[in-house]
Order: sequence, then structure tokens, then C-alpha cells
Amino acid sequence: MISTNKTSTSYSVPNLERSFVIMECLGESSEGLTFTELAKQTGLPQNSIFRICKTLESLGYLTRNPDSKRHILTQKIITLALGAITPGKNIVNQAAPFLKELAEETGETCCLGTIVNQRGVVLAVEDGSNPFRFHIDLGTSFALHTAAPGKAMMAKLEHKERFVRELTMEKFNENTITSHEDLLSHLQKVEKLGYGVDDEEEHHGQRCVGAAIRTHNGNGVCAIWITAPSSRLKKQKLKEVGKRIQEVCQQIEEKLEHV
Repeated sequence: MISTNKTSTSYSVPNLERSFVIMECLGESSEGLTFTELAKQTGLPQNSIFRICKTLESLGYLTRNPDSKRHILTQKIITLALGAITPGKNIVNQAAPFLKELAEETGETCCLGTIVNQRGVVLAVEDGSNPFRFHIDLGTSFALHTAAPGKAMMAKLEHKERFVRELTMEKFNENTITSHEDLLSHLQKVEKLGYGVDDEEEHHGQRCVGAAIRTHNGNGVCAIWITAPSSRLKKQKLKEVGKRIQEVCQQIEEKLEHV
């Protein structure tokens, strides 16, 4: 059960607190939750959950599957997080033409993402042109310690050692880095290179290359990366592609400074 105990003050708004508890609960569920499941996990009354969910649905932050009766968060919630990364500027719009350009150049799926808590989240996707390509849904979350964008973003964090030491590091295969010390050492190399690589560290047969975008106000970090089959994105191409993505990220940083 998610704790709903908050510090009591004369300025507390109970239904607002409950709304965020519900959204946080839904954010941890990949398949969505029913009214009954929400009540069980939050400890909130079902009548309150019903009213709050209906309100969030009318505002576009929530949708309900008519068949399964499960509620899920919509992509609209991502726009709130973007405000913390680039206040007054939509980084998705700024990065869109660059994603398209990279996807056309490489023929591979190109993405933009950021860090939310201890996971990466996909903010934008430009599909590649190859007949066989990876399709990635908006809002997809991913492990940071295996992903090229995760490594690139963590290497840019001011307090990366503290962040890494609190990171949960699941082992996916024999290539996965599972030691905090090893990851910190690896991030030093990523910082020097200017880009990160996922060399089949989560899925065999898949490689990713990505670089980070540090916002000029220091409020956040994003990354751009491509995902491709290992048979096409061979090891000898990683440096060339990584440097190209790094160049694009630097162009976006400059654009954000002058928008």
C-alpha cells in the first residue's frame, strides 16, 4: 500500500494530495489499475478514487480501458515534467527536426528521453526507414545502467556518484554491469568519449548509441540515441555514430540557449 500520510498543515488540500497519490500509483503500473486495485494499493475510499479519476480523465491526464476497466496515465503528464527540464521551452519540439535528420541519415529508430526517478523515459520517437527496425512507444521506461542514453545522462549529472549508488541494477545477461563501482568507472569513460553505448547489455542482438543534452539552466538532462540490430550497428561504427549524435546534442543545447 502506498502511504498517504502527509505532514498536516492548515494549507493542506486533501483531494490534491490524493490525486498525486493516485497518479504516482498509476505511474508504477505498466498495465493500469482498476478502481478496486487503486483502493487496495492506496488505502483511499473508492468513492474518492472514482471522483478524482473522473476529473483527471476529463482533463486528459488519465484514460480508462472500457474492456479491462483499467486506468492508465496519458502522455499529457509528460508535458509537466518537460517544464522542469526546459522551463518555457518545449525540448521535444526543439529536438524533433534533429531526430528526423538522424533517423534519415542512419535509417535507424531515433529517440529523445530523460530521467524520471531511477528510470529513463522516452519523450519522442522518430522511426527508422529500414524494413526491419525497432519501434519504441512514447512513455516507455528503461533501465539506466544498461541503456546508452542512461549512461550518457548519468555521466552529465552533478551528483552522479550519489545517484549511481542508489540505483537498482538488474542483471539482464552476462554483459550487464551490476556493480556500482564498475558503473562509476564506466561513466568516467563515457564522459571522456562524449557518448554512451549499450553493447547488447540488456538484449542480445541489439545495440544503442546515445549522447546527452544538458540544459543551460542546469535543471535537467536529456539524451538522444539510436537503437539498431547488432548486425547493422557494428562495433566499428559506434565511434562515428556516437560522435555524430554528440554533435547533434550540442546543436540542440545551443538552440535552447537562444530560444
